Amino acid sequence: MRPCSTVMHLLLRCMRGCGRHSRSRMPRRLRQPVSYIKLIFKSLYFNSLTNSEVVLDCILEPVFWMVEVVTRWFGMVFVFLVVALTSSVVFIAYYCLLPLVLQTYSLGWMMWHICYGNWILVMIVFHYYKATNTPPGYPPKVWHP
Repeated sequence: MRPCSTVMHLLLRCMRGCGRHSRSRMPRRLRQPVSYIKLIFKSLYFNSLTNSEVVLDCILEPVFWMVEVVTRWFGMVFVFLVVALTSSVVFIAYYCLLPLVLQTYSLGWMMWHICYGNWILVMIVFHYYKATNTPPGYPPKVWHP
């Protein structure tokens, strides 16, 4: 047998916890300290109100905290992403596509697309600015059905 599998075999034999025979296999000098540690652990962490939902809530509490901390920055990150992506599209359109369009299409067709593209760009910038700077408002205090 390899040393790794021998160690694993001994570890499994030692950790096996089901049945009467496994308790008798533990050395006599370790039985009392191990049972004392189990008693301390169970007495410190016993709660009659604990169930699976409470345990799951305790386990997921760090995840909830992280989500609360990270979502504060989502607004700024998404605004930056929209500005960066829109700017990259405009840069590519003017730097890469405009020279190709100037050589390929007629003057009227080219002017129509440049004016329409700039109009779309102005509308995107205006509406995004208004969306980010308009307060959300408040629900009415008295509701009438």
